[in-house]
Amino acid sequence: MATETASTDTTASNGSAPASTPPLESFNPATGELVGTVETITPDQVQGIVDEVAQIQPAWAELKPSDRAAYLKRAATVLHDRLDEIASLLSREQGKPISECYTMELIP
Repeated sequence: MATETASTDTTASNGSAPASTPPLESFNPATGELVGTVETITPDQVQGIVDEVAQIQPAWAELKPSDRAAYLKRAATVLHDRLDEIASLLSREQGKPISECYTMELIP
């Protein structure tokens, strides 16, 4: 059986490195193994992201529904293309069988 390495995400929404806050570690509850770490952000950084989104939202609202649909379809395609990767991550994070991740979490 192959050993999967822990993943780390170190970017904030705008691609900048987050402030030095302690990382959040995710452990597989079934095995206790480290699944990965993710940098955390401060409440001020959360507010900054909310403010960024608020500035962008009017442009989204101005898009034609067909254009919005195209963006959402692209997002769905990316999720579908990465279904196995997402199922594996959910299985490790939640400590449950991968088949259950597919049926309960990913495939309606």
